[in-house]
Amino acid sequence: MPTAERYDAVVIGSGDGGKYLAWHMAQAGRKVAVIERRWIGGSCPNINCLPSKNEIWSAGVAHAVAHAGAYGVATGPVSVDMKTVVARKRAMVESLVAFHLERYEATGAELIMGNARVIGPETIEVALNDGGTRLLVAEKLFLNLGTHATIPPVPGLAEAKPLTHIEALELDRLPAHLIVLGGGHVGLELAQAYRRFGSRVTIVDRGPRLLKREDEDVSDEIRRILEAEGIEVLLSAEIEKVEGRSAGSVRATIRTSDGSKVIEGTDMLVAAGRTPNTRGIGLEEAGVALTDRGYIQVNERLETTARDVWAIGECAGATRTFWDKIVIAYGLRRWYERRGVLRQEGQRVSRHYYELHCLLQSEVGQIAIADLDLGTDCVRHARMFFDRPDYDLASALPGSFAIEPITGMVRGTRGGLCQHDSDDLRCCASVRRCARLSSTHRETIEGSRGRRWWSPQRR
Repeated sequence: MPTAERYDAVVIGSGDGGKYLAWHMAQAGRKVAVIERRWIGGSCPNINCLPSKNEIWSAGVAHAVAHAGAYGVATGPVSVDMKTVVARKRAMVESLVAFHLERYEATGAELIMGNARVIGPETIEVALNDGGTRLLVAEKLFLNLGTHATIPPVPGLAEAKPLTHIEALELDRLPAHLIVLGGGHVGLELAQAYRRFGSRVTIVDRGPRLLKREDEDVSDEIRRILEAEGIEVLLSAEIEKVEGRSAGSVRATIRTSDGSKVIEGTDMLVAAGRTPNTRGIGLEEAGVALTDRGYIQVNERLETTARDVWAIGECAGATRTFWDKIVIAYGLRRWYERRGVLRQEGQRVSRHYYELHCLLQSEVGQIAIADLDLGTDCVRHARMFFDRPDYDLASALPGSFAIEPITGMVRGTRGGLCQHDSDDLRCCASVRRCARLSSTHRETIEGSRGRRWWSPQRR
């Protein structure tokens, strides 16, 4: 049995919440350890946010070149070298990992690579990746466990070895026919990327429309754009069984209102939700309760049911906090003020405003507004993220759209969030196609998802 090592704080998981917390505490003089199984810096720089955008950007270049005629530029046949696409993405990831290692060294936080298991109220056992075991005793424990792609219990699906977003971003070949299970953001952005690379793509979703959390006009417009690019979209479709194996020959039997049909493809991608990484690491021994969906139960301060144990990020079913909404609202106001000349009819008030109104009535909201230091810090960060250049209107392409705030949103914000009239906070929406468009973000899927500094997306 290894000798127990004492720490002021131990963070399990090196994702966004965990790494910044650890670096901050270490710089304040505390002895801190971060335990990470594989992805240094968490999923975002390794397998999610940034790598996906890297490959989507490559797909966008392929799409632009293929449609260069719309700009009056004549080109020859376009081909895509997926090995180069993946190599470019990997080089970016390697640089990000190097940055994170430098930050650990600079702050003094210790990074331990291995699998953590809680074996007591304050004790964590780590099976080291390089062999051996360490025993850590933590005065405070922070769980930053993240989530992984859900594989639905469809007969034959797991045996077919389908791709998740991780494997899809590592493909150095082009699937002849990619079947995508799931009509959410992850499924759609990868479906569009591979279509632009040259694959035939079919999207299957059990719901009546894509992006079910978005407004119907946004959902309908995105479906129109995807179908215009040649993607087949099957909605209200239940997968009954899967046969064969991805990366070869795979068949999906689906049931729709028109009866059953079989879709045959070469590869299958599953993007059907997320499952928290909370099972099998001994949370029960620490007295940490889970929800019926496996997420960690936390209060408004992110405290778990165990003393001196907190959970942060996706494993706690994270939603945007009061101050997250303030930051978003601040950015939307600045965006609108700087681009006031872009006003047109049928604009949209971000849902964040109505959610802020509701939060202000809660106990958590009252506590938040009383914390002026926190508010000042949020606004400072807002300025950092929201002071972006204006849209390049000359680059607007057919098949893109933008979502804009309306005058009432700005007027209410100037008056102070606490003085909002609920009538001014309600949401209205309209999607305007490029013919009526005077601004654009990226394109299609990225346009609806948006950067956090102006997206109206509900979380």
